[in-house]
Amino acid sequence: MYCTWKLKELKDELKKRGAKITGKKSDLVERLESYDRNFNFGNQSPVASQSQAIDVPAVELYQDVNSCTILPKITKKHIQSYFDRFNKNISDAVKLYESRYILKRFLQGIYETTTI
Repeated sequence: MYCTWKLKELKDELKKRGAKITGKKSDLVERLESYDRNFNFGNQSPVASQSQAIDVPAVELYQDVNSCTILPKITKKHIQSYFDRFNKNISDAVKLYESRYILKRFLQGIYETTTI
């Protein structure tokens, strides 16, 4: 639609929308088409920022996890209860792991046998 417009018309329309008016004609056309696709741009009144109180835990409760950190033992029962909480099935995770592992081994085999 905007391809037939003259450069001045394109720039005027972009000015109305509060958009950048510099660039090649094709850039201006693309910019206007993007604005049309995403009609939520331009001529909007800014949303008033509302400050919200956020409850942040005390700094003493944070712990850095590094190579020296001793982690608690996690069993399959812990993992299953985590999956149950989010209505997930542990077999889905196992399948994902196995499929990635098989793909990784397959790719390693390709790279190990390929000579340059």
